[in-house]
Amino acid sequence: MCLWLVPFALAQIGGGIAGQSADPSGPQSGISLSPSVVMLKGQAGQAHRQTLRLTNHTSRELAFRLEAQDVVADEGRRTFIPAGERPGSIAATAVFSPTELVIAPGAVGVAEVTVTLPAASPIRGIAAIFRGQTIVGSQRGVAMTASLGSLLTFTLSEETRIKAETEAPEILAQTEARNLAVTDWITNVGTEPVVASGAAALLNDAGALIGKVPVEPQRLMPGERLAFKAEYPTLLAPGRYRAILSLEYDDHARKVLTRAAEFAVPAAGSDQPDADRRPGARP
Repeated sequence: MCLWLVPFALAQIGGGIAGQSADPSGPQSGISLSPSVVMLKGQAGQAHRQTLRLTNHTSRELAFRLEAQDVVADEGRRTFIPAGERPGSIAATAVFSPTELVIAPGAVGVAEVTVTLPAASPIRGIAAIFRGQTIVGSQRGVAMTASLGSLLTFTLSEETRIKAETEAPEILAQTEARNLAVTDWITNVGTEPVVASGAAALLNDAGALIGKVPVEPQRLMPGERLAFKAEYPTLLAPGRYRAILSLEYDDHARKVLTRAAEFAVPAAGSDQPDADRRPGARP
């Protein structure tokens, strides 16, 4: 994972999917951090030590201060909270060694973070952040630094559950300029973080499978809400169809959320009512 970030704006943390780490053969610019995501299972009171490696791909020496923030969902959106601000803060238990690093051009800085999950904490993730201290540029008079963080998630139980917010997935009709798309807004209503992925299958009016497209994996923290989307890559012939979207979200229990919507593709020049294109509408 390689990225430049405006100070204190930490736009992306842990952008990879479960267990991915930075590829040393990737882009040789900016900074990269490995691993980008760490998924942990255990019990409250257990301590975990994680080694983090930040690579400086730039031509200048960069200084960093290490810190932790809690990762929570507020009103469905992922939010980063200063350590100790929320009850049960995991970030408040974080101990970094060292707490500061200066990394030479082309070199790798190594740090360890040790965290302990407090009893009865509702929080299930932290961001372990390398906060840039070296000014690398400016934008409209605002100094810019390079910062990057790893996401550490904690699973303590089997209480994994996701829920859709509408009766059926939304169908975005195909046009000459865009493909047909199937979208479902999903919320993690359980107590544990989940990674959900799957596929959308398209069936014709006779029930025959005509195509299947993947739904990219996404991570949801407890309370987080995200849109899962699949686009069918080719134009569909006029007719009636059924889209079935299935999301698998628990590696251990193999839990699956399956949703369906019916829709019609009108013939060219047809004045089909817009109502036929709403989520779950039946032609």
